[in-house]
Amino acid sequence: MFNVIIIEDDTLLAERISHHLMLEGFHVCGIADNQQGTNEILSKNAVDIALVDINLNGPENGIVIANELVRINSVAVIYISGESSDEIIEKSKKTHPTSFLIKPLDMWAVVTQVKIVAHNLEHGNYLFPGSGNSLESIHIPGNKGLMRFKKQEIAYILADRGHSKLFLTREAHQRMFPNNLYSYIQVWIHMGKIAEQLPWYFYRLSRSMTVNLNQIDLIGQDSIIIQQNELPLPDGARSTLLNRLNIVRAK
Repeated sequence: MFNVIIIEDDTLLAERISHHLMLEGFHVCGIADNQQGTNEILSKNAVDIALVDINLNGPENGIVIANELVRINSVAVIYISGESSDEIIEKSKKTHPTSFLIKPLDMWAVVTQVKIVAHNLEHGNYLFPGSGNSLESIHIPGNKGLMRFKKQEIAYILADRGHSKLFLTREAHQRMFPNNLYSYIQVWIHMGKIAEQLPWYFYRLSRSMTVNLNQIDLIGQDSIIIQQNELPLPDGARSTLLNRLNIVRAK
């Protein structure tokens, strides 16, 4: 399930967009009309897709807010605007938007664009600004030089001061280090720098932990299990984590 934020100062339009997206199964985690409101939503939710109005009433316009979204959170941006001048379009390009929709909006077009973006996110087709390249592998400096890891085989990463402890899947660890017991691999780079190069299915659970959502085997009330290791859940992190997963619900 992908989380959508709507940044629009026309309340009725924002509610209308939200209604149509939720009918299609998307989770709208909030509506904001300025930077402060956006930050409040981001503090409680992981966001994948942002619908952003360029001309807002607040001190910051939509492009300024979108720039922060893609810089910090690697969010896919869809602009909506009543203005389509060459100057506005050129400024918007700096945030690498996936789409630019002109008001008045056609709700079918809005939902279709969000569906396309979700599809590309799911299949790793969208390359976020500053996210390196779309290769399946990543090279990280360790004590013996640059080590190559397949991104999908990274189970989770723990921050270790300025360095990181990288945990692979057990199968990958056995293949790469057949004579060693399963443990972490010390790499000489900050966790945040590694996370910037990883696909959308990696989620920064806290300042000190990034997890591969595809590797979570069990979610308890205050911990998760990945590769048979139990990891504590930070306060308040469980609900935002659940919003990132495909969950079969009874009702």
